[in-house]
Amino acid sequence: MRVSSISNYIPHSKPIRPNYSKWCNEYNLELEYLFSIFLECTNTNIDIEYDPVLFNRFRTMIWNSSSKYIPKY
Repeated sequence: MRVSSISNYIPHSKPIRPNYSKWCNEYNLELEYLFSIFLECTNTNIDIEYDPVLFNRFRTMIWNSSSKYIPKY
């Protein structure tokens, strides 16, 4: 894939067998930050509080749209 318009593009190899629990452990803090931003953005007229079921659905949505790459550092 050639990306000429994005100069910071770094291609990562996709893992052969992605591990959801390992990915969640690695990105847990970032996922919580993203989820809090999501709640702030959607909290205009409705009072939505932290819900573990909603967080799991959010995490699954991010997992399905991510590269599942885990850095080695």
